[in-house]
Amino acid sequence: MKIECKVDLSGFEGRLIELGPKLARKSMRKALTQVGKYWIGEVKSRVPVDSGDLKDSIISRVSTKKGGNEGKVSVGPGYTVSNKVRDTSQDPGVYGMFVEFPMKNRPTYPTQPFMRPTFDSTADKAVQVFADVLKEALDGCGK
Repeated sequence: MKIECKVDLSGFEGRLIELGPKLARKSMRKALTQVGKYWIGEVKSRVPVDSGDLKDSIISRVSTKKGGNEGKVSVGPGYTVSNKVRDTSQDPGVYGMFVEFPMKNRPTYPTQPFMRPTFDSTADKAVQVFADVLKEALDGCGK
């Protein structure tokens, strides 16, 4: 469960080629990182809080492909599942899907979606954050 934004900058190829692949990728990462920071705040503002562990588990991950014209940012609960037989604890991020989605076995368990509503209400703003940061990075590299 995560919010994910994939970007293909085919229309910006000329400008990115001028920068070179390394600077283009750096600019892309910078813009996606800012979108991730924006979305972390937005998701955290919508997470239902019991102990606060789920809210604290919200993270973002940015990845870009070499060449600098493709990348993505993913935001959501971060978790790891232990392979140890004795370890029965789970990171708080595991519980995010139970909060977001209804459970077939427990239809009375209340869901409180927070990921989809965040994406629905902030997608346009996230695109604007991305565009503003990328434009700033591209303008700064040309000087």
